[in-house]
Amino acid sequence: RHLLMQFKHSLTPTNLEDLQAQGLKVLSAVSGSVYWVAIEPGSVASQDVHQAAGNLVIRSAGLLPTQYKIAKAIDDNDFPNHTRYEDGTVTVHVTVFEDVSPAQTKQVLARLESVRVLEWMAPRVLVVRTPPAVIYQLADADQVKWVEPVPPLTEANNATAAMRIK
Repeated sequence: RHLLMQFKHSLTPTNLEDLQAQGLKVLSAVSGSVYWVAIEPGSVASQDVHQAAGNLVIRSAGLLPTQYKIAKAIDDNDFPNHTRYEDGTVTVHVTVFEDVSPAQTKQVLARLESVRVLEWMAPRVLVVRTPPAVIYQLADADQVKWVEPVPPLTEANNATAAMRIK
């Protein structure tokens, strides 16, 4: 499971080691004292995150609701034209958590029949073609960190060069 956790203060390297030993793997900082954390199955943390944190004070810990893992542009149906297909599907970028393997990602996507991987852009970012109605199911997967529309195509427009040619 992936949680957002807010601690009383920013974590030190020693804090990170202590948390790891208890089954709380800090994946990345979000801001200040808020971190994305993965809980290892069967660990102390999987039973009680507060106990696993030891002396560290946890201000809050919880799952991020699905709607906060999706870019606003998706809710606004704001997809660039080149990402829309005649069958109604669209292309989106899907980011998975740092501790999720490509094999785990493929398993998650295989459960969603209408989702098709077009390209792996990076180890944790892929381009997916999907019906817009399935995007919330996609983002609801614990392994998924963020979903956003594929950005618009860039247009080469070098005004300085154009002026010099004239």
